[in-house]
Amino acid sequence: MELLYLWIQDYYGVIRKQGFNFSSKYSFNYDVHLKELSMEENPHYIEGFFQGKISNVTGIVGENGSGKSTILDFIKNELVTDMGGVQHKAIIILSDNIGRHLVYHHTGIAIEKGNYAEYGFQIHTYEETQNDGIITYPFIPELNNCLFVFFSNVFDHRKESEGGNLANISTNHLVQSDLKEDIRLNIADPGASEVEIHKLSELYRQIEFIEKFYWEDNLLPFKIPNELYVIPRRLPIEGKLIETLKRDYPDYLNLLVNIFAALKKESSQRNPYNWFLNNFYRTLIINFLYEHTHYIKALKLKGKVLKVQRLRGRNIYYKINSFFRSLYGQEKRGADRESVIRRIEGIIGIIDFIRVSVKKEDIDMEGLGFKMLLNDASSKSPGEFKKFIANYKRSFVFNRFLDFQWRNLSSGENALLNIYSRFNSVSNLISEDKNSTYSVTVLIDEGELYLHPQWQKSFVQILISFLPKLFTNCKSIQVIITSNSPFILSDLPRSHVIFLKKDAEGRTVVAGLEEHKQTFAANIHTLLVDSFFMQNGLSGEFAKEKINRLIEFIINSSRSQLIEKRHEVEKMINIIGEPIIRNKLLQMVKDKIPFEMMDINRRIEELERQVELLRKEKEGKPSDSDQ
Repeated sequence: MELLYLWIQDYYGVIRKQGFNFSSKYSFNYDVHLKELSMEENPHYIEGFFQGKISNVTGIVGENGSGKSTILDFIKNELVTDMGGVQHKAIIILSDNIGRHLVYHHTGIAIEKGNYAEYGFQIHTYEETQNDGIITYPFIPELNNCLFVFFSNVFDHRKESEGGNLANISTNHLVQSDLKEDIRLNIADPGASEVEIHKLSELYRQIEFIEKFYWEDNLLPFKIPNELYVIPRRLPIEGKLIETLKRDYPDYLNLLVNIFAALKKESSQRNPYNWFLNNFYRTLIINFLYEHTHYIKALKLKGKVLKVQRLRGRNIYYKINSFFRSLYGQEKRGADRESVIRRIEGIIGIIDFIRVSVKKEDIDMEGLGFKMLLNDASSKSPGEFKKFIANYKRSFVFNRFLDFQWRNLSSGENALLNIYSRFNSVSNLISEDKNSTYSVTVLIDEGELYLHPQWQKSFVQILISFLPKLFTNCKSIQVIITSNSPFILSDLPRSHVIFLKKDAEGRTVVAGLEEHKQTFAANIHTLLVDSFFMQNGLSGEFAKEKINRLIEFIINSSRSQLIEKRHEVEKMINIIGEPIIRNKLLQMVKDKIPFEMMDINRRIEELERQVELLRKEKEGKPSDSDQ
């Protein structure tokens, strides 16, 4: 399936009577006054331009607020199966998976003439029905066998669409859905932090991606990481915990003091492994007790769990393990303790992982954390580490006590790794037996955000090379990208780009580049200087204001004022990067102060400075240069 054209009558007042061409082969136009749907072939169309399964890539570019995201909202909310149906009047033109060309239009939008039949397009109508006051909106049946994937890095707490044949991997959606899914699986507490659970789920998706693609060369513009460091955090809550225990739970405080003393004694051997275990268990105990004494129903510690010396184990590490296992058995017999049991189960799982999987050679030299090697002949399986992450999610609610860092991975590289990992997570959901009659429509809303310009320049190439590796069984893949970046535009022919602007009333209108410029392989600077992207030049507004003030001073000041301030003026002129502006300002100063006069004044200043140095030398005082 390929979406070819949309004409929308009114979508929440943002889009009104506007058409959008997604086809590179045909150009469509609907005249609402003539009630005519016309089309023509693109003389510059190149069959198989993107090669392979990628049927088309369309870029939607425009200034903020021009309606780029609104077009994607219409597709997500109106065209996706089981999302409520097509609730707004529109014309929808598509090619289905068996090659038919179809035009769907609402009965309230008349199509009385046009040349569409000459190109083999079939007309169908749709309308809502009403039964007992309940309105039912229709679906486009040919879209049932299309998987829609929506990606966005934007995080603004916006409510996102979900359900039907839509895989929503936007940050706004995942921040909420990651926690919901973990609650469903009884991994996370309903009161857990959405953001913290989302971060761990992102890590989980990254591990799944690395597990699948680590041995594939040149997939990412950097080496796929396989070394992950886990570091216990320094918690700022220890003082608050001790105050609370001293006031309300003195028995707990006595237990904590004894555990700390035993840990200190055990770590006195001063080797990195013991330092790590001391730091790890101390952090674990502090966070567990703090959460239960501040936010959760208090633990009912009693009996041997309050006495370190009565806990089984040859050292304090085994005794802490025994403490949690005893506590688990105690809480298991209580009523309404599900959340407490979940946390204890998670902690026991973490302790078992540390005991079995973390060896002395995995600890860093300072004993601060340990490393996990993924997809290495000597490493544990990624499955074990994914289980460790699940247990970590169980073990806390509000205060995360571990940090995870890929070795030698910058924040920008991590952002790109997230993009790959999220798309990979969608392909994992597709059943192996799904036949080749389904298609994929990928919707990306400013996906290049947070990426270095070099990677923005590669973003389209990344998509068209990576997506076919994921959706191997699909018939075709269509990509629709919104962007503010000319880097995206330079990878797309003009017929693959929709240009948007706002009219005087803030509504979306279709615009274009000046002088019908071509976009494909165009120089980035050439695209930027077009008024579509930049109005009032390329300089920043702060720099422009500074230069305007400087020009105003040069013009309006007297010669003596300019001579007095000339050092400041010259410094300001010399830091200007644009040579035309810099040379023009120098000429303005020269016209007002002849260089001969400037040279004379400089000589006078230099002689006065030397006289001052001689005077100080005569008086026996150190000069400024000697101090």
